[in-house]
Amino acid sequence: MNNHSVPTAINLTLIENRDDLPDFAWNKEVLSALKRGPLLIICRETKFSGGYTLELVHSELDNQHLSISLAASDPKPGALLTQVITKPWIYVPIRDAKTVTIEVNGYTLVRERSL
Repeated sequence: MNNHSVPTAINLTLIENRDDLPDFAWNKEVLSALKRGPLLIICRETKFSGGYTLELVHSELDNQHLSISLAASDPKPGALLTQVITKPWIYVPIRDAKTVTIEVNGYTLVRERSL
């Protein structure tokens, strides 16, 4: 069972074309989504072992405001983990959103930030 905590940092990157894509996000699924419109890539800070996650729970566009709810989890203390550098991330199509609010595990980390 994973511990649910609130990440201390998340990074937001607006992706409007292929040239904006970070190396870790370069895959067919993301490229296909990008053909339909801009994306917001949301990343946790770099971790030095496995067991960290970031998952999209819900996103909703209302009156050009995008609300995103995420679930993040950390490995249990003392768990056996792979030794690997990871950076949990997700992408969300922004459609015609002008602002975004992001909630992680029930806590608002970003409130009405302009895109």
